[in-house]
Amino acid sequence: MHLENDSAQRQRAEIAFIGGSRFSQIFLDCANDLVQSIDRSGKFLYVNRAWRETLGYDDAEIAVLSIFDILDPDCRESCALLFRDIAAGKISHTYEVVFVAKNGRKIPVEGKISTDFKDGELVATRGIFRDISQRKEAEDLLRDQKLLTEKLIRYSAVPIFVLDSQHRVTDW
Repeated sequence: MHLENDSAQRQRAEIAFIGGSRFSQIFLDCANDLVQSIDRSGKFLYVNRAWRETLGYDDAEIAVLSIFDILDPDCRESCALLFRDIAAGKISHTYEVVFVAKNGRKIPVEGKISTDFKDGELVATRGIFRDISQRKEAEDLLRDQKLLTEKLIRYSAVPIFVLDSQHRVTDW
């Protein structure tokens, strides 16, 4: 019960901070992108409907999770460095990380993070992330097709060459 009260209080404080209105909460919950806010220790202050649905966690689970609990183990170290840089006020434009859903599915996401500092100390970060699974699958397919084409050209018994739009040989 105490965790639920702490979680509810944190969420209310963050929602008030985000915009202070019911409209802001409704607006964020209508977004298809994953919206989250975390405190300086990495605990979740707020997640929107799309975040909960995509990752599969309920409010009680979210209350005890940290950002590092949902990160793919392969990117946790780089994300810890990223989080340190964000806390130091060094902001990059776009980030790509991999979240892990409750069911174990890895979800590559791309997003932007904003920060809130008070008296020089990081108070919270807010991130908006988009699931880029389909884009990553398309990139992988394109890379595989390119490799296959290169192998077919390279190891064919029949001479084959490829011309670019300027009629220059690009591969043979």
